[in-house]
Parts: sequence; structure tokens; C-alpha cells
Amino acid sequence: MAMCADPKHIRDHVVKVRLNEEEKRLLDALSEYNRSQPATFARDMLLEAIRAVEASNANAEQLRLA
Repeated sequence: MAMCADPKHIRDHVVKVRLNEEEKRLLDALSEYNRSQPATFARDMLLEAIRAVEASNANAEQLRLA
């Protein structure tokens, strides 16, 4: 087993999300289109959304301070 250069980058926390049938089909279709596993695709989408919220909050803070 290879050692990770930085143990902080190891993904060992689990978050469960329950989807209905339509949401699951959409996730499967989008992940297949993007040639990714559904869990990896969902994680990437989640991280993008988090970055967008962070950027939005930073912009709002800059406007408040201006």
C-alpha cells in the first residue's frame, strides 16, 4: 500500500446522501457522460458548490467593507 505524502489529503470521512430514483438516474447519466464514477462525480460537484458559496461569501464581504 502506497503512503500518502500528506495524511490530511486522505479521504476517510463518509457522508451519506439519499436520492430518489429520478435523482439517481440523473447522477448515473451525468457521471457516465463525464466518464466518472457516480460517487466521485458527486464529490466533485459538492466541492464545486462549496467553492462557489465561499467565493460568493467573500464577494459579499468585500462589498460590505467597500
